[in-house]
Amino acid sequence: MKFVPILAGRQEFDALPPLAHSAELVPQDGQVRLHLFVDATSLELFANNGLVCFSELIFPAANNLGMEVFSTVAPVILESLQEI
Repeated sequence: MKFVPILAGRQEFDALPPLAHSAELVPQDGQVRLHLFVDATSLELFANNGLVCFSELIFPAANNLGMEVFSTVAPVILESLQEI
């Protein structure tokens, strides 16, 4: 599993390239469950009930409202998306 907040605005914060986080993650019952929490300046990603977690400080532009989830090894099926 790799988590790359590439368009999260961090490039505007400093000259460093976007951070990439990675960890081994084995699907449970053929699935990977993701819980992503986003607020004004942070992203937190929990995979398979917290077995793997990533956190990133972000500074997005006001018009940057998109999100993309993809896999390079298997099809992605988004089962639910909730705003809380």
